[in-house]
Amino acid sequence: MDIPEEIRAKKRKFTGNVREDVKRNKNSGSPYQTLKQKRPIPGKRFCEQVKCSCQYSCKLITVAARKRVFEQFWKLADYNEQQNFLRSLIRPTLIKRRRHGNYDNPNQSRRQHSFKYFLPLPGESEVQVCKSTLCLTLAITQRRLEILSQRILSSGISVQDKRGGKRPARNNTLWKQKIIDFIASIPSRESHYSREKVTNRRYLSEDLNVRKLYNAFLEKHRLDGTKPPVSRQWFNEIFKKEFSLAFGAPRVDTCPTCDQYKISIAASKTPVEKKEFELKRDLHQRKAESAQKMMSQNIVDCKSPQSDVCVLSYDLQKQLYIPALTHTQMYYSRQFTCINLGIHFEDEGKGFMYLWDETAGKRGCNEIGSCLYDYVTTQLNTTKRKLVLWSDNCGGQNKNQGILAVYITLVAKGYFDEIVHKFPQSGHTFLSCDRDFGCIEKAKKSLKPEVPMDLVRIMASARLKNPFVIKCTTRFFNWMEIAKTTLVTSTLGISQAVMLKISKDNLGQIEVKTSYSDVAPWRKVGVFKPKVTSQNFENLNIELVEQAPRKWNKEKIKEIRSMIPFISPANQDFYQNLVESQEALQNE
Repeated sequence: MDIPEEIRAKKRKFTGNVREDVKRNKNSGSPYQTLKQKRPIPGKRFCEQVKCSCQYSCKLITVAARKRVFEQFWKLADYNEQQNFLRSLIRPTLIKRRRHGNYDNPNQSRRQHSFKYFLPLPGESEVQVCKSTLCLTLAITQRRLEILSQRILSSGISVQDKRGGKRPARNNTLWKQKIIDFIASIPSRESHYSREKVTNRRYLSEDLNVRKLYNAFLEKHRLDGTKPPVSRQWFNEIFKKEFSLAFGAPRVDTCPTCDQYKISIAASKTPVEKKEFELKRDLHQRKAESAQKMMSQNIVDCKSPQSDVCVLSYDLQKQLYIPALTHTQMYYSRQFTCINLGIHFEDEGKGFMYLWDETAGKRGCNEIGSCLYDYVTTQLNTTKRKLVLWSDNCGGQNKNQGILAVYITLVAKGYFDEIVHKFPQSGHTFLSCDRDFGCIEKAKKSLKPEVPMDLVRIMASARLKNPFVIKCTTRFFNWMEIAKTTLVTSTLGISQAVMLKISKDNLGQIEVKTSYSDVAPWRKVGVFKPKVTSQNFENLNIELVEQAPRKWNKEKIKEIRSMIPFISPANQDFYQNLVESQEALQNE
């Protein structure tokens, strides 16, 4: 794999010079706040009164002279310069007279030197003082003087602080090239979404990560049990700076239109035919980019304090199969299926999950419409009057008259004045829900859920910041039946629509847009059947059209029953009761 010219490196987020400001304030004697615990530290204050009865000239030096030294010291505002300043005031000397200690030879004593301390006077003169007076004058601790004194004895003149600073750059070109060659040898694939391919981003297997690559590199280059001189930090640095790679681009998310154009371009027999397919592909991808820009702008705008628009995105996660057993019989048996609808509240970046199993409902518009209606009426806490929803283009789930009946009901009952449903280009959705589902899949990967409550616990702990809220639901309502008795959408052209708008001012008309352009016109279409008014939806009682539980066939009941012996004893009752309830439905 060629190393891209435009590399991608994860940059450190710029959070201002907070650390430098704290260090500067600390070294200048000003008040500051600790970084981690946010504990306020008062500034250094000059001590005018010094009570000293030593033999030196501490009492003779004036307060003004001491204050001048205090201000001179803290004005340096640099730790190393302050250390050099203190170094000029400390002088080691040999011990003139020893007291009796627990040693026979003076060389056995841990104290081999004594120190003299001085304070400078105006001009070039100085006066000897005791350690206590020097510390009180400069508002420093005796511990700082003791550490500096030991450094003077060990290093002589230099008292430079060796903490922090810039580390020397690595200059091992041989091992750097080995790392580059190793990473380049890993199979990767390109993304099909980008029209211009300017980023050169490629994707490695979703089963890999940097740690696994690093361990594989060590294993490959280990000689006689000796670890190569490559740290994980250095390996990670090269991976980010020299390559434009990411992990886990899902193959199922490929756009069928892009794939079709790719095959057609490769199979073109003439340059004219090839150019025609390339133009169609570029137009398709430009539409996808326009939709993504619009969605990104909607998310930014809804977070503004002045915004009156609430933004939601929703999608179904891939089906969740339980119990997660590993014996070979599982490969030939149908498992119990759970369905998860994710709704992402873009205003606050929070995810809400509706979880149900296959006995309660399917993956159709009745289930999705019921969850959307429940979320808006019971979970969504907002005073905004406009609602924008983003979802994929699936006709059976999102683009149908049942979902329109949900939106008309919400507006008629006064929850919003306007609802706009927007659809990104097929195959290029990139909804926030996808990232939420990624967190859940990552958390579920190393676990083996057996019952729905195991899935609930996995979802609840999948993300620490803004954790997901999960609601298990079993009640769904027949929104398609409501739509069939109240709406007529044959002239709406919903399959070609990229935006649908329902307004309070004209509830019987739905506005349709087939382009993402701001200047493209809205087309108004009447959808109410004769004698149907907004009062029908305002007074609608959805409790009257509740769906009946779904039944299994006899083969499914038999296969689920065969799994029970392989399930942990604590969860066997759940499946036993489930099978018995399905058998009771069969006998009705």
